[in-house]
Amino acid sequence: MARQRQPVLVAALRLPSPDTQVALEGLPGGACVTLALSREDGMLRVEPPRVGGRPVPARVGRSVRVHYRDDGVPCVATGKIASADAEPAALVIAVSCVERNQRRMCVRVPVQLPVAVSVHLDDGEEPVIDRLVAEDISAGGLRLRSACGYSVGTSMVANFVIDDQLLSVPCTVVRTVHDDRPITLQWVLGVRFDEVDADATERITHHVFNRQRELRGRASGMA
Repeated sequence: MARQRQPVLVAALRLPSPDTQVALEGLPGGACVTLALSREDGMLRVEPPRVGGRPVPARVGRSVRVHYRDDGVPCVATGKIASADAEPAALVIAVSCVERNQRRMCVRVPVQLPVAVSVHLDDGEEPVIDRLVAEDISAGGLRLRSACGYSVGTSMVANFVIDDQLLSVPCTVVRTVHDDRPITLQWVLGVRFDEVDADATERITHHVFNRQRELRGRASGMA
């Protein structure tokens, strides 16, 4: 289903409120997660992002996109870095427009990613370890291929490797679909991430946007 986005005039911008987690796209090294500090008159101040503990270079005049949610609706603010304050440390972004995405909550990219899930099927029992394959990933969840049709509402912990780092993320099955084709993994599971910590969110978001950029490059014949 195609995404629907509604451009919003600068005068009516609803930028992320202070202490809101945002994903900043357009800086060297790909997307990174940081915090909004303040907003006023189309200007957004964010905490200078870091990747691996190191600050990400940010040049004044560079075009960036800020991904966040407003009342549960995914938004993308497009603008340019207006200044990089030394004290207090902040990036100031002059926002030119905001797009509100009414359909899809998170950008998804295709992957072929081994995922080991730990599932508690019965109270008091030891968790069952099952090995699945992720077909796509977003900052909000996974689409998994499974030999078992887990019911909606099943809680599990998904264990997978992103950029050489093992992540263990609690999640919940929100959709189960059976594939009638004669294949081993006949169930398609949609799982939603629950209680993702900041480090895991940053790694997943960074991976998703890098993967999206790679796919765009291939489509245009650049990669």
